[in-house]
Amino acid sequence: MSARQRRPILSGNRKAKVPRKKGGIDMPVGGFLDLLPAPLFIAAHVFFLGFGIWLIVKTARDDRAKYGPALMLYVLSHIAYLAFFAGLLTLKMAVLIEQTLLFVAILWIATRQTSSRATSQTGTSLTSPAAEH
Repeated sequence: MSARQRRPILSGNRKAKVPRKKGGIDMPVGGFLDLLPAPLFIAAHVFFLGFGIWLIVKTARDDRAKYGPALMLYVLSHIAYLAFFAGLLTLKMAVLIEQTLLFVAILWIATRQTSSRATSQTGTSLTSPAAEH
């Protein structure tokens, strides 16, 4: 079956045997996960997606709204996994997207934390014109 003819993961074989060896090399821990049905993983990602949206709404109502963009990146990372289960992305591409989005989210949080601390200690933002004079 060519890459274009591949069916979504949902139509995969649930009775597949866990590969113990591949090319004479022992497979890493976690092969048993291949035996679990895809809807279980989809449900987990839908839960994480919903949780992320709930956090965005919750933080938008208080002083933590500065984390909203980082949380949106978290939500988008789970959309990438759902695209994998729909057959639109390879697993490697979904993981690459997820890791990149989480990396940017962590950078966002770290830089916001630093600028917030600087503002609270000096009373002015480091980027404000008042700080330059």
